[in-house]
Parts: sequence; structure tokens; C-alpha cells
Amino acid sequence: MDPTYEYKRRRLEAGYWLFRARRELLVTLIRRTGGSPDSKILDAGCGGGLLISLLRKKGYKDIFGIDLSKMMVGLCRERGIINVSRQDCTETTFDDNFFDVIIAADVLEHLEDDAVALREWKRILKNNGRLIITVPAFDFLWSHHDEICHHYRRYSKPDLISALSAANYSVGRVSFWNCSLFFPLALMRIFQKIFLRGKAGQSDQLYELNPFINNLLFQLLRLENRIINWINFPVGISICAVAQKRNKSG
Repeated sequence: MDPTYEYKRRRLEAGYWLFRARRELLVTLIRRTGGSPDSKILDAGCGGGLLISLLRKKGYKDIFGIDLSKMMVGLCRERGIINVSRQDCTETTFDDNFFDVIIAADVLEHLEDDAVALREWKRILKNNGRLIITVPAFDFLWSHHDEICHHYRRYSKPDLISALSAANYSVGRVSFWNCSLFFPLALMRIFQKIFLRGKAGQSDQLYELNPFINNLLFQLLRLENRIINWINFPVGISICAVAQKRNKSG
């Protein structure tokens, strides 16, 4: 991740509409897939630890975090989150069959070989443990923001399902997310690629917004988080998925 963007994200992530809504989505997915307060949970790519803090407030007790960024691990500790360490997601120090739930929110796209990470997470998951992930969707939405964030790819739904299946996960729930803003963003990307020929948009997309607009966008995605309890969205800027480590006998 570009250092300038990392500092900017550190400053904005607590109240930024997208990150707040995604944290709430992940808590919802944990609850809907049977995660209990006693579940042993790993936040892989935990950033500044805000999801860990939210999970603690919701009653989850046994939470670990890992991140490759020295800055973000330090920020976690500044926030009083001790059970966090600087580790590579593709080669952790945890024992086999250690976690009930692993969360990887927008992590896979940062890894050159996502299959290695998926195998490692399967190793440290208990049998029938759950992997909850989000990734950016659709190659045609690729922009300079992806380059600043050091992304290797964006995913299609079949690509993500195939990657999970190849790593021997049982794929359960898969849905697009951030459907509300998909069509405006898609039109903007098409316009840029046809008419501006890559000359515009040479910056990240983490904008400081008017508090009213920021809250409006947050409430829009919060509504999506309620709807996603009942349906899978047909399109979106991101994809969320829940997969399960297959029992050895299965």
C-alpha cells in the first residue's frame, strides 16, 4: 500500500462511511453464520484494529489480529488492542486448527498468490471453521486507486468461487455488496476509459466528505447490510463470501 494512502486511511478510517459499513457487514456475517461470543476469531489484515474493537463491543472475547504494516500494528497497540502481531497472511505462526472464524476484509487482492493465503487460512482454521472475506469486484472497475493500494486483481464472482473451491473450501454465501453505488461508479469508469484515456482519476478514491454526505452514504450501505440478510445482490463494487473448511471426513 502506498505510504501516503496508508497515512490518509489511518486518519479517516474510524468515521469513513465505507469502512464503517463494511465493519458492520462483517459483524452481521459472523452472527448469521453461527459465530458465538466464545469463538476464536482472527482478523487477517486488521489495519488499525477498529473491527476488533467493534467485535469486542458486541461481546466477542477471543480475537486476534495480524497485519504486515508496522504502522497499523502500532496503531492497534495505541488503541489498547494487545493481541495483534505483525505477520504475513501467507505464512502465520499460529498452530493448525486454531481458529473458529477468520475474517479477511479486502486482503486477497493485495497478495500476488492468493491461493497461498487461502491454503494457510485453511490450515489454521478448525474443521468446519468459517472464512469470511470481502474483495473488490469487476476488472472493468480497475482504476488508479487499485494501483495506489497495490492491488493485483479485482474479482468476478466465478473467480472467487473457483479460488475458494480450489483451496478445498465449501463455498456457502456469496453476494455482491455496495450495489447502491455500482451503476454511478461503472458509468464514471466507462466515461473515463472512453473519453479521458487514463488522464483523469490519477489519485485514490478516499475522499474527505461533508459530514452529511458521509452519513448519507453510510446509512445507504447500512440499509444494504440489512437487505443482505435476505437476498444476494446481483452486482456491486465488492463481493463478500462465507466459506467453510471441509471436515477431513468430508
